[in-house]
Amino acid sequence: IEIITVSDLIKSINQELKDGTYDVVIHSMAVLDYVPDKYISDKVASGKDEWIIRLIKTPKVIKIKRK
Repeated sequence: IEIITVSDLIKSINQELKDGTYDVVIHSMAVLDYVPDKYISDKVASGKDEWIIRLIKTPKVIKIKRK
């Protein structure tokens, strides 16, 4: 299973738990507590002296696993 974002992880966990029953779940992903509010997919000019990045809290994955 390829997982890149917290959203990918949540979707994968929900799908796996829907399809089967597990006693233990092990994953080696360090889940982020916060992610950038906006993503910029293009190259950004380096002329800026300052960046302001807004972070938003991610869902607690452990709570989803325990359901």
